[in-house]
Amino acid sequence: MDSSLLTITIVIATVAVTIVSFSNQTLFYRLLLSSWQVLERGEWWRMVTSGFVHADYVHLGVNMFVLFVFGGIVEHVFGPVWMLLLYVAGIIAGSISGLLKHKRAGDYHAVGASAGVAALVAAVTMAFPNLEMTILLFPFGIDAWLYSCFYIIYSIVAGKGRWDNVGHEAHLAGLIVGVVLTLVYEPLLIIQHGLYILAMLAAGGIGYAIVRYRGL
Repeated sequence: MDSSLLTITIVIATVAVTIVSFSNQTLFYRLLLSSWQVLERGEWWRMVTSGFVHADYVHLGVNMFVLFVFGGIVEHVFGPVWMLLLYVAGIIAGSISGLLKHKRAGDYHAVGASAGVAALVAAVTMAFPNLEMTILLFPFGIDAWLYSCFYIIYSIVAGKGRWDNVGHEAHLAGLIVGVVLTLVYEPLLIIQHGLYILAMLAAGGIGYAIVRYRGL
């Protein structure tokens, strides 16, 4: 059996649902994360189904490419059940973070699987911190742990700065869930890769220090 079967299935399902939703606004609005629908009407399923719809083809393409690569690694190393748990937990954590941050913003909407993908990237980083990762638009690779440090700082600063319409807080929540659950699954990683974990914690501290210093 293909060790990436579940990952491929999720990618195909997400692509199919997203593409259909582009021409079916009823489906799109039925699945997206809506703070009013969740908090006032109890439609809690949106905290997961929002991961099956995306804003556009670029949003979809990037998420599905990263999901295919990192989901396959997690499925091979940790197994399909744990891969699914990480992915869904990441999406839910991202939804919760968005709802908490925007609870006073009226009807907050969000779509995308980015938080679930972030959880998978975090899991791979915990297992293989020195894995070389190539960032889009940059012709060189950096170690996974270093990439995660930069990403943590960026997510904190960009989220507080509200520079764009991206749910940076959801990405950060997904990453945190991925780290925590991976360490729960394999506690020995705390000892084996403790320095990398400390570096990521330090990155979080740097991010919040920047936010405080700049008054974001």
